Amino acid sequence: MTIKKTITSTLAAGIASLGLLAPAVAQDNATYGDTRVNELPARGMAAHAIWVGSWWAYSRDGVAYRHKLRGGFPECTGVTAEQAPQAVVDAGKAFCLSAAEKVDYLAGRLGDIEWDKIAEYQRITQDDLGSLQERIRELVRLLNKWIGENPGQDWRETDNGREYLAKKMELETAQANLPAITIDTATEFERINHGNGVPGVGSWWGHCNAWSAAALMEDEPKVRGAVTQNGVSVEFTPGEAKALLTEVWMEHQSSFHGARHDDPENTGLHYEDLTPAAFHVFFGTQLGQKQKGFVIDRFTGSEVWNQPVRSYVSRYEKLYQGDTAEKIELFQTTYNRSTGEPEKRSLGERDVFPVQYTTTFHWVTDGLPHEAVTVDNILAPEWPTDSGRLHSLWNNQVEMRTLTYTLYLDKPIEDASARIIGDGAWDGAVAGSNHAWPDFAWQPLAQTPSRRDYENPLINPGDIVHSLIVPATAAPVPVDAASVEITANDLPLDIPDNDPTGVVSTVVSDAPGIIRAAEVTVDITHTYRGDLKVVLAKDGSPVVLADQEGGSADDLKKTFTIHEFDGQAAAGTWTLTVVDSAGQDVGTINAWSVSLQIEGGEPVDPPAGGEGTFAAEGLPLDIPDNAPAGVTSRLSVGEAGRIKTLKVKVDITHTYQGDLLVVLQKGARSITLHNRTGRSADDIKKTFDVDALNGEEIRGDWQLKVSDHASRDVGKINAWSLEASWE
Repeated sequence: MTIKKTITSTLAAGIASLGLLAPAVAQDNATYGDTRVNELPARGMAAHAIWVGSWWAYSRDGVAYRHKLRGGFPECTGVTAEQAPQAVVDAGKAFCLSAAEKVDYLAGRLGDIEWDKIAEYQRITQDDLGSLQERIRELVRLLNKWIGENPGQDWRETDNGREYLAKKMELETAQANLPAITIDTATEFERINHGNGVPGVGSWWGHCNAWSAAALMEDEPKVRGAVTQNGVSVEFTPGEAKALLTEVWMEHQSSFHGARHDDPENTGLHYEDLTPAAFHVFFGTQLGQKQKGFVIDRFTGSEVWNQPVRSYVSRYEKLYQGDTAEKIELFQTTYNRSTGEPEKRSLGERDVFPVQYTTTFHWVTDGLPHEAVTVDNILAPEWPTDSGRLHSLWNNQVEMRTLTYTLYLDKPIEDASARIIGDGAWDGAVAGSNHAWPDFAWQPLAQTPSRRDYENPLINPGDIVHSLIVPATAAPVPVDAASVEITANDLPLDIPDNDPTGVVSTVVSDAPGIIRAAEVTVDITHTYRGDLKVVLAKDGSPVVLADQEGGSADDLKKTFTIHEFDGQAAAGTWTLTVVDSAGQDVGTINAWSVSLQIEGGEPVDPPAGGEGTFAAEGLPLDIPDNAPAGVTSRLSVGEAGRIKTLKVKVDITHTYQGDLLVVLQKGARSITLHNRTGRSADDIKKTFDVDALNGEEIRGDWQLKVSDHASRDVGKINAWSLEASWE
């Protein structure tokens, strides 16, 4: 779900399909972040509350789509998609216009929309030009592949090259004969450039790249807000405010990793280039260390499905014995400095220590109704690995995927200085799938004016969007607690230029009670905010608020919602550290404060350990006869800690014990408890000691899988439980 422009460009070296973003230049894994494997946290989460939205599909004319006509708005009964905008206004139904039409209405441009011409233009482009454009796109894909396989040769001399040039000329001639429309309204631009005016528009095309950036960089509109201009007033819904925010983020500065894969055969370096090492380092650095969200193309195939990543959780298993290294040939994928194309080179044979990782990552979805509002607990400190738990937490607003891969370390993982080297290897069950590792990853840095005609130039973010966001920001959720404001009084403080020490402002609070929620407001003037790293700490425990974000934009004046200190005492020493990491530009901390919602009582320190029994629910379950797939029962453990002892108690009735395979599973770990022993004995009612998981995290989802591998005898799982101690 991304924008897909009509391909018309030719280059001397070959044909270039217009990509979403230009690839970055990478030389080794350090390009993606910190390669010290022990410095990459086992889990991480974005600090900003990413919001759900719509990808505003081209097939529905983008943000010119009148989504309120599909139900839920009785005041729009009787309005149709075919009615001219002025007729809708004349009927007293201005509220029912699309977001783009409302922009034109406020600007006094509604009468300039050439409604009938647009309809005819779109009919011709879809009915007459769609198949022609589809063939051109297919030829571009084939020719780009041919160019890669035949460097230095002239693609124009091939059969596909000659057909491409002829088809391209045919399309340009046909487009020149389309109805002439002067694009001087937001609605016209949207329907022609982001809608059915694009020949052969794909069902997956849309604004998901822009929605992802907006959801990461802007606060979510949650209530209706009225906007008045030139004596005209119209009400905008939260969905329409999101539509306009999405449109103005169609173009932005970003850091980009990986290259787009556009080959249905899933071959070549464009398919492989976001390697396991790149994936692990980027996730661990950005989400784990910095709490910064980013965007992935979650679909490794030729389509593009941009999604903002909320969180991840990883676990690992050593694949080496003791401190004995394995000697293997390593490879490193990099990018050519001049062409941006991925290249794979051998690093030669190296002594390595292989470690298998299983990582589950979560992204916020845009496949919801246009007026959906994000659940209040989107920042809950949860990292589910089970889809049932995931959907119960966030009401289907977050999706997830689990990947397994091997990383190669230069030293044993027990060594604090061990680093990830080479590309690593994806698990065989993952490779070849369109729904595998992300195709590429990127991080929005700053919104930019239109440079490539992606962004609708007739939607002005200053005049419209930002005036909507102020009234449309959700009010704080009421809580039965007191409010405390902690304000720094040692300001202003100058920020040293290009100094890694930075400047520190300190506040000591003696407020009673424990923290339920916190907001941090900073007012920093600086002539290049992309130089700045801003860290809030309480009693020495840091939370990164901003890390060299915003590019060349001035100042950082923003309120951050944080949950890292929830449950802690409000009293303590709070510090704000600001570091300027580049020369020339300078600035000042003018003000900062922490607003706390607190409740009475004393904070309770987490226990050093614990013990308990966790029993599965939803039983009994019948065991299918002679069915290797078997039946699976699940239970979830909410306690946190490393396992000291573990016993698994099972109560299974069955008339031939020797038919059964019983396996305990947690994540990627599988422990066989019973493997077709016992012959004709009945039932398995036994407690198993499981030492293989000692030291592993107890929290998470556990499964007991029971399968019957012969016919006639049957049975059921009556009960099972975990008896554990942890520290």
